Amino acid sequence: MRRPVVLAMVLAVSGCADPCEPDEYEGNDAETEVTDLGSISDSGNHITYELTLHSPDDADWFTFVTVDGGIDGNPEVWINVDGGDADIELELSFSCSGDPIEYFSCSGSPTDDGCVDRGKNPSLRFGYDCEGSLFDSTDNGIVILSVR
Repeated sequence: MRRPVVLAMVLAVSGCADPCEPDEYEGNDAETEVTDLGSISDSGNHITYELTLHSPDDADWFTFVTVDGGIDGNPEVWINVDGGDADIELELSFSCSGDPIEYFSCSGSPTDDGCVDRGKNPSLRFGYDCEGSLFDSTDNGIVILSVR
């Protein structure tokens, strides 16, 4: 029996009343300017990123790969945003790196290729299985994430 393996990601987002200093990931204000966060494996990760929405209309875009290394199950990813008093939108798009998606589930409201959550502390939890082999990259997922 395969069990899900949890990957966790925490985004600590702060907004500013006045324009503030951009965070270290800036130049990522559009989907064409995403910041690559690298790979997250299913060996159990907990990663925190400190982000700043430096203006009321700022949007930050990220991409990362979820690696299904075949460790006892399919990856599940939790993304939590601590937005303080700000209303934040967290939107995720998902695709498999090589083969079609066997299943994809997400805790947020569904979109065409992922899910979205909005509020003071939005969070998304998703799981997937790509049809690819456990022994190469075709079973990995590609995530594009926007925070606004």
